[in-house]
Amino acid sequence: MVAFYQRSISAWMDGTEGLDDGEYRAYDVICNLIYLNDGPIVMHESGIAGRCNQHPLRFRRNFQKLVERGKIVVGADGKISNARVEAELKKIRSRRAPPKAPDP
Repeated sequence: MVAFYQRSISAWMDGTEGLDDGEYRAYDVICNLIYLNDGPIVMHESGIAGRCNQHPLRFRRNFQKLVERGKIVVGADGKISNARVEAELKKIRSRRAPPKAPDP
């Protein structure tokens, strides 16, 4: 679980400025859930919609718009991901890895 991560403010603002308020909220919640899960998450529509403070039908529309815009990706396994979050998680994992022992 990633309890803390750094966000590039300008990159985040540039990447989200075209989203309406419902899309923005859904995007932010989904990205945070991916960080908390250390990777792609299972789609639990009513649960995620609740975290977004959106009716499931509204969330479904916002989610679909995010997929169409390429902000969110649904994998072949049905899990939800985001390319930037995955790249950041990879960096975090590399910093967490214990140092390699020297070769004898």
